[in-house]
Amino acid sequence: MTYYVLRLYSGSGDRAPEQLLREVVMNEALPLLRQAGGLRRYMTFIPDQGGIGSASVYDNKEAAQKGLRIAREWVQNTKAAQGYQLSFAAEGEIIRVIEGAAQNEEVRFGAVRVYHTPASPEQVADVIASRQPQGGREGLVRTAVVDLGGGCVATFSGYTSEQAQQEHDNVIQQHRSEAGNPTKDVLPNDPEQFFVRVASVEGNM
Repeated sequence: MTYYVLRLYSGSGDRAPEQLLREVVMNEALPLLRQAGGLRRYMTFIPDQGGIGSASVYDNKEAAQKGLRIAREWVQNTKAAQGYQLSFAAEGEIIRVIEGAAQNEEVRFGAVRVYHTPASPEQVADVIASRQPQGGREGLVRTAVVDLGGGCVATFSGYTSEQAQQEHDNVIQQHRSEAGNPTKDVLPNDPEQFFVRVASVEGNM
């Protein structure tokens, strides 16, 4: 089953974050990950709260773990990454990919939402899919629902614009505030979340 890996680094370096991601990470780290095999998609991004990050999709967990080892070694050995420290990490099997109305367009912004839930990952995926309007949500490229284990399920959503990102977040908040919302049995708590601006993307889901 396809496997998702997310890494977020806080701090700063001697290069602008976008320059570091586009000119160094994509030219130096990405070729090493490709050579290791199993990498389907690789994305770099800049979180709203600062720092840098990456998201990867692999054929399976074994390929992902190999890629993680290579990435860690590269971060430790390159001077370009000095000043950054790993601050958030998430990984797990992709349970479902929900396509939006903009599924053939480029991802420019993203949102990560981590839910703590007693429900199964499949139940979470069903609830999230049921919220989508017929034909998919405007400005949403896709949402990957990922089983992080330990009662945690994450969604990773890509958007064509910051406006689409914000509008979807408003819809989620409004839906959660509705009285008698039946989905609260599945998603009883507000998610831990952060928003990002995409710097570069290579590959497909």
